[in-house]
Amino acid sequence: MSSDDSRSDDGRSDDPDVQEFMDEVEQHSQAIYEMVSDYMDDLEVPEAIISHVLLNLAFNMRMVAYVIDTEKPSAGGLRLDLDRMRNEIEQILRESKKGAEGFIKSAKTAIAEAEKENGPEREE
Repeated sequence: MSSDDSRSDDGRSDDPDVQEFMDEVEQHSQAIYEMVSDYMDDLEVPEAIISHVLLNLAFNMRMVAYVIDTEKPSAGGLRLDLDRMRNEIEQILRESKKGAEGFIKSAKTAIAEAEKENGPEREE
């Protein structure tokens, strides 16, 4: 039985604890996305730079969490935890690849709608 078997057709989990976790992750993801977007806009930071910064932060925060949450942290234990993180990242990557077509379609639609509302962006 794969982990996808515990999901309903709408992508929600049949397990209330898992669904609560997923909802909380989504809530925090949205809030952080908005803060990062504001930061990018304020400082005119390109998406490619921010994605690299956030990836580095994710690893750093995971390493700090391991040390804080583990009774007797060790380099070997940290390496194992980073291996678990790699597996989580690979799962996210697989899901992102599966959704690539839909993402591109949605992004193009959003860009077209923004251009209708604001007119095409002009270089000054």
